[in-house]
Amino acid sequence: MKAFLERHAVSTYIALTHVLSWAGVFAVLSGRAHVLATPDEFNRLLPFAALTLAAGPTVAGLLMTGILSGVQGFREMLRRLLLWRVGAR
Repeated sequence: MKAFLERHAVSTYIALTHVLSWAGVFAVLSGRAHVLATPDEFNRLLPFAALTLAAGPTVAGLLMTGILSGVQGFREMLRRLLLWRVGAR
């Protein structure tokens, strides 16, 4: 499985991003009994649906990092996030 993910990392990331994003949207909207939302329902659910769409790439990236690189990958990612490349002034 890991060998397959290493060979097809980008395709797996894209597929995982879409699945996670849209699964979140469907989870937000699944509690409703009808397909078309009223304006009040739309306004109430839109922020939650947008958050799930935005969280998909982040969660997919973290999952792929964890699967392919493990703890060392997370350490490297954190190191790069905290690395300052400019002077203090």
